[in-house]
Amino acid sequence: MQSDSIFFGNVLNLIKEGHKWQYTDLSGYGKKPKIYFSYTQIFFFTVSCIGVYFLSNGFSKDFIGYTMAALAVFIGLFISITLNAFDKFQNIDFKKILENDNEKVLQKLSKNFFRQFTALTCYGVIIAIICIILLSLSLLCDIFSTDITNYSFVDSWHSINIQNFGTFAGLSLLVIYRILILYFLLDFIYLVAVSLGKLFEYISFEFEKAERIIKQREECE
Repeated sequence: MQSDSIFFGNVLNLIKEGHKWQYTDLSGYGKKPKIYFSYTQIFFFTVSCIGVYFLSNGFSKDFIGYTMAALAVFIGLFISITLNAFDKFQNIDFKKILENDNEKVLQKLSKNFFRQFTALTCYGVIIAIICIILLSLSLLCDIFSTDITNYSFVDSWHSINIQNFGTFAGLSLLVIYRILILYFLLDFIYLVAVSLGKLFEYISFEFEKAERIIKQREECE
């Protein structure tokens, strides 16, 4: 039981870190959303709700197969990139004596990047695993392919009975299930884009740092 609590605690901390670093820059500053979800996530949720209307039969087996294969590839890629980033982080000597404030700033940016990139990629892996689990349910049970357009609301409240209520509850859960899949897929694509953006930001920063060093050497000569 203790190991389970530690596992879920680590997962929750990872989700918290992944959410935090989506709106935090390399300097460690960022404007936290007024509510837990950002405007981008609210937009994804709205699109997912609308998308369910056009997916009355759920997801096709071809779509599920291709999507799960792509997610599996991304999981392997993200894990590999995370391990390489951690290996590079360990090779940086943060204990050396800092000569000036500029070096302190540079080291802070480097630390933040590795922490940010690791949090985003690991969070992306969690989202991808959730998507695979949810999509697998559609392959295991035909009930997830139920056409929701074949059902309609009762004409009056007098027609409400236990059977109708059970059908309504089941269809509601099915709609929520499809919304979650669409939302998590959109969120995963967004995380991939954000991770690439953060990586490009750090690489650009390294290029600028190298250019400054070269320029200083040329001025000294």
